[in-house]
Amino acid sequence: VINEIMSQTNFDNALRCSGLNTLQSICKCQPVGVRKSDAFKNKICVTLMQMLTEEEDIPIEEWNEEKENQAISKGDPASAVIEALPVLTDSLGSKFLLPIFIPLIQQAISSESWQNKYAGLMAIAMLCEGASQN
Repeated sequence: VINEIMSQTNFDNALRCSGLNTLQSICKCQPVGVRKSDAFKNKICVTLMQMLTEEEDIPIEEWNEEKENQAISKGDPASAVIEALPVLTDSLGSKFLLPIFIPLIQQAISSESWQNKYAGLMAIAMLCEGASQN
């Protein structure tokens, strides 16, 4: 159900981010169950990467200014996933998450789309940030 909520681009961003928050809570409380879940490995991780691609296409000058002044999440799916990945890594472990995400990251980085490249780079950066906190 959580994956369905997060993957629906026609849903309100707040609802989709709430689904992601619920996922984080489940990962914190039941990490063993999540690690055993095929749905997490095969669907939710793909959805997280897709959500990362939902970055707005804005002029570079505006993007640079926005990123410098940004202290908290904008409430959009991409920002929410960026904040969630270190938490998921802390809860589930990098040894579990990296083998799942590496093929997704490689696919994203090799894409022609800047949004996909951005998603791949942000995913590896945030997963490593979570790993360094352990």
